[in-house]
This record gives sequence, structure tokens and C-alpha cells, in this order.
Amino acid sequence: MRDMGDEVTISDLGALGDGIVREGNDELYIPYGIPGDVVSVTRDGSFAQIDKIVSPSTDRVQPQCRHFTRCGGCKLQHVQFEHYLDLKAARVRSAFDREGLDCDIAPVWSAGLGARRRAVFSAARTKKTLPFGFHQYRSDAIENIDECPILVGAIGEHLEDLRRIAGNFLTRKRAAKVGVTASLDGLDVWISGARPEIAPDIVARIFADCERARVQRLIVDGEILYQNGEPEVSLSGVRVPLPSGSFLQACENAEARMAEIIINIMQGRKSLIDLFAGIGTFSFAMAKLAPVLAIENSAKSLAALRVGSDRATGISPVATLNRDLFEDPMSVKELSNFDGLVFDPPRAGALAQAHQIAKSEIAHVVAVSCNPITLARDLKVLVEDGYQIKSVYPIDQFVYSPHVEVVAHLLRT
Repeated sequence: MRDMGDEVTISDLGALGDGIVREGNDELYIPYGIPGDVVSVTRDGSFAQIDKIVSPSTDRVQPQCRHFTRCGGCKLQHVQFEHYLDLKAARVRSAFDREGLDCDIAPVWSAGLGARRRAVFSAARTKKTLPFGFHQYRSDAIENIDECPILVGAIGEHLEDLRRIAGNFLTRKRAAKVGVTASLDGLDVWISGARPEIAPDIVARIFADCERARVQRLIVDGEILYQNGEPEVSLSGVRVPLPSGSFLQACENAEARMAEIIINIMQGRKSLIDLFAGIGTFSFAMAKLAPVLAIENSAKSLAALRVGSDRATGISPVATLNRDLFEDPMSVKELSNFDGLVFDPPRAGALAQAHQIAKSEIAHVVAVSCNPITLARDLKVLVEDGYQIKSVYPIDQFVYSPHVEVVAHLLRT
């Protein structure tokens, strides 16, 4: 049942960026509301929609993008930027407090606007239009966007070209996902959920659209349809091939900032290990200091890392090992050969590996995560076995979303 016309005051911000009204033991979630807002709402269960802002929070500002609130890609453009960063720091603090971790947290570093180099769009075909953009919040509807201040120019300037390319593969019966990554020399594009066959007479048109958008590679449902060179990225100055679907940090400048933090921490180390190394996100930065063993489960990512390592000059050797660290974590004995370790697991964290690290004698450990909750859980394991959290660096690379990256430095005491 929908209740209309309630006037409420928002007191908190939830983990997904919704404003929260606390009513006894219950919580009412209000998208695009922020603490301090007094709003009139229409309720729908535990959610409510703002009908009118009766009295805005002093931290409310004009959004950057005209699609905001219709496009579900951003949740926090309406928050004054310094307060927005404070909210992200508070999310990290809350996760650490929940695990009883008492440590200093550095000010949040932000990648800023125009920095996001990868995105996954949704695309569909209606009777008259080709909506291309992001889903509206809590909806299957796609907001058709023609601008996005978050994206790098190489993507944002070609939204119309990308819409046209995707349109060739759409039917009215199914939507599709369109992944786009800005590599060094062009765009790497994949489309999934496309129609199975393409008429020969439109292939030339697709190729022309790809050339106009500076697409290097177009993969449709796993098959390469167009290629003009191999997409590559630069990792700490090393050119590395980018396998389709492989992990890449969302923003190049955020990646560089994290690498800088890691280099500063690992000064003086003699033997380094990089767990969940991907294509070498931090391996090549670490190799500026000492030899590195990079361990990764994805064979194609590890192959790309090896290509980059073979090309690199002026750095220490980077050895590789293909291994599933969830099923077979590095043991305490295997870790005994290293005096510096970095681990950057997926959002679920790496609890089994954390237990092995905790029992090791590695002096310096750096943990990187896009999930403060699982990070804090894993770090608690290390702290309980004698590690001390020396510093915590929140990185705002998912700009105007509720998500935050974190780099934590632990020292064996």
C-alpha cells in the first residue's frame, strides 16, 4: 500500500546511498535524500519517493548531470562534495568499528570527474527509440543518456556512436549489456545478449561506426566482430594487453594513486608477493623496488601480465604463478620467502588467505579492497595474530556512488 503526503526528516545515509528515516525499530529508505532534508514523501513499504523537499539540507547542492535521479548510475551528486567525501570516510570508519579495529583513517582522495575509464551500459530497442544508458534506480527502465560527467572523454564523447553500434544487435524481445573500456589507443567494447545473426549488408555500417568511435575491438556474445589493433593499458609505465573481461581498476588516476601508496610503503623490501595480481595492476609498481611473484587465477590475465613483464625495462623480474587462492591459499611456509605482500581480492574478500598471512612473519602487508566490510573482516584476522594497522587510505574512484576503495597498511609487531 502506498501512503502519500508524509513529512519526514532524514537522519542518516545508508550503505547504498539512500537517505534513512528511523522510526522506532524500523527504517524508511528514501533515494536521493540526505541527512538534514525535511521532505514530503510517498511511501511504498520500506522505501519512499520524495514528492517535495520542504526544507533542504545545508549540504544539498545542484547535481552535475541533468540525468541525475532518472539515471541510476550515480546516487550522490546532490551532496556538497566535501560532505560527500566525509560520508565515504564514515562508511569506512563504520566497517572498521564494527570489527573493533581502532586506527586512523586518512582523508578521502578522489579521482574527480571525467576519470572513469570503464562502464557497463544497458541497451534496448523499443518501437521508436534505442534507449542506451543506465537503469533507473530500482527499475528495469533504461535512462537514455547523452552525457555523463563521470566518464573519460574517450567514452563520453562517443555515447551516440556506441548507441548506434549497439542498435545493430538489438531486437524488441531482449535488452543487451554493452561494456566499454577506454584503453591507450581506443575503446574495447563487448556486447552480450545480442541477436544471434547480423545481416551482411549492415556489417560495413558497423565497421564505419567503430572507426568513428575509435573502437579497437568489438566482441559480440564472445566472438570478435571487429578489431583494429589490440587494446592495451599502462600499468606503472608498462604497456600490458587487456584481455576482454579482465579486471581493471575503474580510474587510471586512482590506480596510480594506489600504486604510489604501495611503493611508499614497500621501500626497502627485498622480496615482494602480489596476490590476486590480475594483469599486474600493482605488480609492475612493486617491481620498481624488488623482484615480485605475481599470483593470479585467471590464465588470460596472467598471460597478459607476462607479455607486459617481457616488454618492461628498468624494473626487477616479475615471476608468475597460476593459482586459485580461494581454493588453495598461499601457505605460511610459502609466504616465508617474502618481506612485503599486497593482496587485492574481489569484493567477497579473502578470508582463507588472510588466515595464512596472519600466521606469517611478513613485515609489511598491504590490503586493497572495494568493500570496506569484507576488508575489515579480513584485517581483524591479521590484527588478532599480531599485526598492527598503520594507515588506511580511502580512495574515491567510484565517484558519486556509495562505493569506496580502501588501501590499508599493516605492520608485523
